[in-house]
Amino acid sequence: MTDSCLLIDDEPIALFLDTYNSEFISLAVQPPAVIASLCTPTQKADLVLLTGAFTRKLVCCIGGGWNGVSMIQAADVGVRIVGKEGRWASLGADFSF
Repeated sequence: MTDSCLLIDDEPIALFLDTYNSEFISLAVQPPAVIASLCTPTQKADLVLLTGAFTRKLVCCIGGGWNGVSMIQAADVGVRIVGKEGRWASLGADFSF
C-alpha cells in the first residue's frame, strides 16, 4: 500500500473512532498518508493521537486553516501552509511554509 492514501471525512471518522476504534486504526496506518477532510478539530487531533499511540512512531501533520490547529498541536511535527485562511495554524506549528 505504499502508493495509496486514506481519504476520510467527518461522518465515517465519527463512526470509526467511536465504534470500531482498533479495527479502523489498524487499517488507517497502512498507507503512507491519511487525509482527514471536513473533520472537526477534535476528530483530527484524536486521529493523530491514536495513530501515534498505535504505531509508536512520530506523526507529522500538515494544515493551513483554523481547524488544523488541534491536529498540528497533537502531532510530533506540525507543518503549517500559509494560505488564504490566515495564520491560524501557525499557533502550534513547528514549521510554516
